[in-house]
Amino acid sequence: RRRTVTFSQQVANILLNGMKYDTDLNGSGELSERPFSTSFLFSSICQMPKPLRNLCVNHFLGWLSFEGMLLFYTDFMGEVVYGGDPKAPHDSEAFQNYNAGVSVGCWGMCVYAFSAAFYSVCRTEWDEAG
Repeated sequence: RRRTVTFSQQVANILLNGMKYDTDLNGSGELSERPFSTSFLFSSICQMPKPLRNLCVNHFLGWLSFEGMLLFYTDFMGEVVYGGDPKAPHDSEAFQNYNAGVSVGCWGMCVYAFSAAFYSVCRTEWDEAG
């Protein structure tokens, strides 16, 4: 029985361990004998129709900017929201406020990660049911 594999699952699999799925997502009736790799992923993106390639690049840049924003989220919470100072002496109130803000920012990112993982599982179940 052929397993239905989504494009996202293929990309994750390529990046993690290069495993090859029995799928026909390459568009032809024949299965590709070429093993999945990062170079195969990039060459596939280059061979996509232009609108799909533009969407792929746009999606990548959107996630890249979003992840860049998350990189500084905890520092923002510590300095701006909680009014802390990371360069203050460690026994000062400003440094304690900074640590409290960073801690809350970390919990916020954990909530985001768990909700995204939960949604991903639900989405997979919905796709398989529908």
